[in-house]
Amino acid sequence: MRKNVRLSARLQLSVARAAVGPLAAAAVFALVAPAVALAYPGQTLLEYGRNFIIAPLGLFAIVVGVGGAMFKPDLVKGAIWTAVICAFLFAIISGAPAIMSALQNS
Repeated sequence: MRKNVRLSARLQLSVARAAVGPLAAAAVFALVAPAVALAYPGQTLLEYGRNFIIAPLGLFAIVVGVGGAMFKPDLVKGAIWTAVICAFLFAIISGAPAIMSALQNS
C-alpha cells in the first residue's frame, strides 16, 4: 500500500512541474513578443546569417583568392565567384525589408 502512495505523490509532483512549464513559457512569450515583432518572420535569423555567416565567408573568399593567386591561379576563379555570390546574398538580405514592403503594397 505504501508503494501506491509514493507513486501517486511522484505523479502529482510531475504533473505540477508539467503545468508550471507552459505557464512560464506563456508569461515569457507575452512579455517578449512585442519586442521581437519584426517586419516579417525570420528577419532576425536572416540578419544573423548575413552578419555572422555570409559576410565572413565572403571576406574569407577574398583572402583565399588573394593568397591563392600566388600559388594556384585556378583557385582564384572559385574564390571570386564565392565572393560575388556572398555579396549578392548580403545585398538581397540587407534590402529585404524594402523588398517585402514593396511586395505587400503591390
